[in-house]
Amino acid sequence: MGGRVNELIEALGLRTFGAELHDPAVVVKRPKFLHDDVIQLFKKEIPALFGTLVKNEGATLDRNNLNLFDKELDDLLAVFGPKIWPELGHGDRTHLRQPSSDSHYKTPLVYPKDRDLLKKHIRNIILSKKSRPDTDATKIDALISKQGERRSTAKKKKKAPVTSKPAKPLPVSEVTTPKSTISSLKRRVAEIELAPLPDSEDPEVGHRKQQKMWQKPPQRKLDIELRLFRTSLSTTGKDFEQRSLFLDKFCTSDECFTLICQQMEVDCSWLVFHLPEDMSPDAQIRITRGIKQSEYDFRKVLDIFSAAPAFPEGACRACEVEFGLDD
Repeated sequence: MGGRVNELIEALGLRTFGAELHDPAVVVKRPKFLHDDVIQLFKKEIPALFGTLVKNEGATLDRNNLNLFDKELDDLLAVFGPKIWPELGHGDRTHLRQPSSDSHYKTPLVYPKDRDLLKKHIRNIILSKKSRPDTDATKIDALISKQGERRSTAKKKKKAPVTSKPAKPLPVSEVTTPKSTISSLKRRVAEIELAPLPDSEDPEVGHRKQQKMWQKPPQRKLDIELRLFRTSLSTTGKDFEQRSLFLDKFCTSDECFTLICQQMEVDCSWLVFHLPEDMSPDAQIRITRGIKQSEYDFRKVLDIFSAAPAFPEGACRACEVEFGLDD
């Protein structure tokens, strides 16, 4: 895959999970994706449109037409746009990059607001692809036939074969969260929710109990990127940009609030963790600063993070965290 396509993938904000995670100098030839809808987009949707272009170019299609595949891309984005580029706080965006001024992805892309820009980048990916000299009509028709498979099979999962021998690792496109993991998460969440609250109303006693509870944190790995954002404007009219905070050790909720306030350079009184589907059956968990329940809620969040299925190649998991300050 050419450098131009890699630039367009970056411009779409899509994260890849290959060797480039550890060595930025690696040239990506076949990008690895983990999000089902992104995999669908690159394995079926784009190849089908590319095959149509190769077959009909010069007859009914002109690659110089600025509106090439305009209707097809509108239909495609109507299905995949809300899933891949949802509004902040209204869907999983952990498969997307963090915007950066020194990258091709400078600001967060959101569907439908950025529909025209998304169409432009996807169209340019199609135009940047090249057919091999030995590509015959049969192979081109096979590409186009993917169009019939695409949306109808998007949600189907292949099951690992039952065998007495060790099963081979599943391809990235077939990795799913085992039901046992989800059941384990549900049990773990239920256990934490039933944990007793401190019976003392004395703030100092309660504080000492919290500190004692965290003296010996669980010896489990914690490696999570908190993607911080705020959807509303501040009183000064400044719209806060997205920033990242990497949490690699267990801490208290107060310590987490302090880290986030320092990172965002503003005070906050509540957090909402938007949890990916493969992490927890709970879509959101809200932490309110200064109440007794907050420490137990936050401990539940950390427990979910530590039990979350790991990404391949050692890629860091991510969670979007909305923050705000009550009046």
